[in-house]
Amino acid sequence: MRRKLALLIGVPVVALAATIGGYRVATASGAQNTVHQAHAGPTIVAACSGTHVWAVVNSNGSLARNAGACGGTSSSGSGSYDVFFPKNIVNCAYVVTVGSSGRSGTVAPGYATVVGAAGTTNGVFVQTFSSSGVLTPQGFHLVVDC
Repeated sequence: MRRKLALLIGVPVVALAATIGGYRVATASGAQNTVHQAHAGPTIVAACSGTHVWAVVNSNGSLARNAGACGGTSSSGSGSYDVFFPKNIVNCAYVVTVGSSGRSGTVAPGYATVVGAAGTTNGVFVQTFSSSGVLTPQGFHLVVDC
């Protein structure tokens, strides 16, 4: 019994305490070392960190309203649109849905798709479709979150 107790007392005691951004390791002698945790996830582009911009676009491609100083839109008249912003949005999330620019009324069922615009870092390409999948000019709401 005494032998077991002596072995336990002779073993150095190590304590771990979680701290924000890492772990603090304390030994029985009182010395401390900090081991930082690896951060997971992508690095967000500094130019649009913590911001989101949005646009409400009419079926003819004109801007109904926007926030974040949208650079403008262009439309082929067939349901395909380019929407531009004054900053790099490559590492951002794009969300789009068909919708009216008005505050009331109804909108024909349909859907929209969005992807980064080809050849630029500050725009997206949106297409709007009828519920049967036919490319159709429709108004839409777009949010870009960085």
